[in-house]
Amino acid sequence: MALSTDRAAFKLVRRFLVSKGPIVPVVDTPPQKPSCPPPRAVYLPLPRATPESQGILSDSLAGFLAALRDDRTLDPHAVVVLRNGRVLSTASFGAYDLGIPHVTHSAAKSIVSLAIGMLVDEDRLSLDDRVVEIFADRATPFARLTHRNLTVRHLLTMTSGVVYNEVASVTETDWVGRYLESVRLSEPGAVFFYNSMNTYLLSAIVKQVTGQGLVDFLQPRLWEPLGITGIFWERCPKGIEKGGWGLYIRLEDLAKVGQLVLQQGVWNGRRLISEAWLRDATTAQRKLDEELGGFDYGFHTWVGRTRPSFLFNGMFGQNVLGFPETGVLVAVNAGNHEMFQQSRFFVHAERWFGALPAQSVRLAEDPRALAGLRALEESLRRCGPEDAADFPWPDVLGRRFLVPHESREAASTVGLLPFFLQGMQNHYAKGLRGLSFEGSAEVPVLVVEEADETHRLPVGYRTARTTELVFRGEPFRVGVAGWREDEPGGPPALCIRVSFLEAANSRMLRIVFRDGGAVAHWTEIPGKDLLVRGLELLRVRVTDNPLLKRAGRAGSTYLRDRVEKLLEPVTKLVEETEERPAEPAGSPSIRS
Repeated sequence: MALSTDRAAFKLVRRFLVSKGPIVPVVDTPPQKPSCPPPRAVYLPLPRATPESQGILSDSLAGFLAALRDDRTLDPHAVVVLRNGRVLSTASFGAYDLGIPHVTHSAAKSIVSLAIGMLVDEDRLSLDDRVVEIFADRATPFARLTHRNLTVRHLLTMTSGVVYNEVASVTETDWVGRYLESVRLSEPGAVFFYNSMNTYLLSAIVKQVTGQGLVDFLQPRLWEPLGITGIFWERCPKGIEKGGWGLYIRLEDLAKVGQLVLQQGVWNGRRLISEAWLRDATTAQRKLDEELGGFDYGFHTWVGRTRPSFLFNGMFGQNVLGFPETGVLVAVNAGNHEMFQQSRFFVHAERWFGALPAQSVRLAEDPRALAGLRALEESLRRCGPEDAADFPWPDVLGRRFLVPHESREAASTVGLLPFFLQGMQNHYAKGLRGLSFEGSAEVPVLVVEEADETHRLPVGYRTARTTELVFRGEPFRVGVAGWREDEPGGPPALCIRVSFLEAANSRMLRIVFRDGGAVAHWTEIPGKDLLVRGLELLRVRVTDNPLLKRAGRAGSTYLRDRVEKLLEPVTKLVEETEERPAEPAGSPSIRS
């Protein structure tokens, strides 16, 4: 029942909060994603046009991109801007590459909505179908009693009232079974409660009704007509696409899906989904509090509250924002500090695109402004601060810095993989052992030695160097850039950004060398405040259960202190020398 699920979730959170060693998952999870492919242009790219030909000034697009670049609250990865189905501007920021599939997080939910709409169009499913009847082979007598009124419509509008949520997905293996066994927070249809497991159940419904997973079901209906290739959708332990998250897709291909919605379901003269479904999906089915942002909720698609617009929205700033009245579509990948639509991306999008005239009137071409826009797009690929100097690599090459034995426990949760990614993939760092520097001044290599793995990162300056790293069987393509940061009256610091190119998360490492050792400051983007907020919400819900209150320390101050140690640890290291004394007997080898 829900109590056992709560206990499993709280067991994992408790391990985050009180573990004195590496965090151990509640359930073992095999690697969930393949190697990220090298950058590749999209198959069947959208047509290109100059901004002026579609009624937008090149200077306006340049202003939008510069605003994203200069806003310190944002961490943009890539942007595609369209009008009338034509691409006017594309840009990658820093190490990121539009040719690499990027995670969508909850923006994938809107694609699941399209799949459900296609099933409805084919008369294979109804919004009023009851979930317990769809899963008649799985529904227990208890589920038939507690979920007898739960329908497909409730899943689509996030009003199922079901407790079983995303956190529990890394503590259980039978997600459909647990969902059907879970108790409710409210009657179906009564309360909006955002829960990605509702979307997972829709994915499972596609599999139950058709015998095909989402990817295969959508192949002839969406991917093939739009020319979308090279996607990957993570699956649950039972082999069903996660639905509400886990989709990796190139940004321009994701923009094609948004453009299909703008075109009311027609692509190259062929109707792929009914206009009636898209009208309902992009109409507010639930009015929401403003604290969630400026949007209400349709069928797994967000709906503009003050201006006609629709939004595919994913955590950390994965967005496809469409303006039906003006034919403008803006797609973006990012690593912003946001859960829903509270970021300043929407402020900038409204400023530059919200007030355009409904009809696009061709403007006079402006070669100077267009050249300036293209130059800006290219410049955004530079890494690090504009005024950053190169680091004096000869001073550190060939040196190795180790975590002292007495500090091993404090460093037992420190790892190169951002903690958010560790949690999402359910694979946790085993602890830092040391840092060393190899290669040459032209191609320096940072070596990060963890208890169970060693990672070698070639470091670029102004342009990131890319490589593939494997974390406990999970491969990630990363871009690595380093620069110098001077401290008043002190030695220069080495700053390194490790951008996980198909993810929303990045690892930041700042190393200061002094007194025969080094101090490494670890942070990540997005950062600790977001995780504190998420854990606080879980803490409130779980500890409201009187049977679980005895679980102990989970106050806000303690949460923040613990999360800071997990996401922003500081590790002191000593330089290895020939005279370095041997470690105590029984100590694990630094190379183990």
